[in-house]
Amino acid sequence: MNIAVLSPSPRPQRSPEQRSALDKLFTRIGEVSSLPTAAVRIVNIANDETAGIGELLQVVESDPSLAVRVLRTVNSSYHSVRQRIGNLKTAIALLGLKQVRNLALTVHVSRMFVAPGDYRTYRREALWRHLVAVASTARLIAEVTDAVPRDEAYVAGLLHDIGLILLDQHLRKQFKHVLDTLERAPSTIDAERAVLTFDHAELGQFVTERWNLPQSVCVAAGFHHEPERYSGPHQNMVSLVAVANYLCTRQDITSLGVNKLIAPPDSVYLQLGIQAHEMSAIAERLGETLADAAQAATI
Repeated sequence: MNIAVLSPSPRPQRSPEQRSALDKLFTRIGEVSSLPTAAVRIVNIANDETAGIGELLQVVESDPSLAVRVLRTVNSSYHSVRQRIGNLKTAIALLGLKQVRNLALTVHVSRMFVAPGDYRTYRREALWRHLVAVASTARLIAEVTDAVPRDEAYVAGLLHDIGLILLDQHLRKQFKHVLDTLERAPSTIDAERAVLTFDHAELGQFVTERWNLPQSVCVAAGFHHEPERYSGPHQNMVSLVAVANYLCTRQDITSLGVNKLIAPPDSVYLQLGIQAHEMSAIAERLGETLADAAQAATI
């Protein structure tokens, strides 16, 4: 564990006019970054306790990329099936609603990284690898600590930096300016606040809320750089994603190509019940987890 002697600068106080202008900007970005129909339907089905496999099968069949991902996942060594599964209905039944939802979100988000977007230390492909690594590490921490549901931890990790790719795609000029100033700033969000007056975490929380994702996922996107400043009912998820983000960044699997991440305070680890034994269990499995994540990010 590390004691953080620094912390990001607080989010700026805004006038009603500034808040209104920011809401309009976020709304515009959210509208052009909406989930595709298939992903929306899958998220809704996963949130519906009365939904059945038949409804999910119909949606998955309408998206060939997702159908392929479902079959590849169920036949991977991670699931250890004895015979190869070629039937989508069987595959969905084995994976379950929540994991199919996670796959749908993974497929959609991966499509946002297809076009190259390199600038200075930033590589769009590397940001994608970072998202998948943090998602996999968040799921690992959830398995070890039992602090939050594993499937939800994966989604929260996958989407924690969604605000960065949205800045890259929709505010490209300003995003480049952030990257120009990054080396001189104490942290990534300090650089963003200086240039933009807001940060990628705020934008990420806004957009994930528009996508109707679980609130724990949304606040993890919003507070993963400042877990100690969140005091709502989803502290475990916020803390868990902050730790996963830090562990991946410390392994040089970074979002922007530089390590500007401030270590989470000890209170974050204590919130999750991570002590020496749990940290050893996480460290022992981290290498394999990151290797699997690197492979998953190329599929």
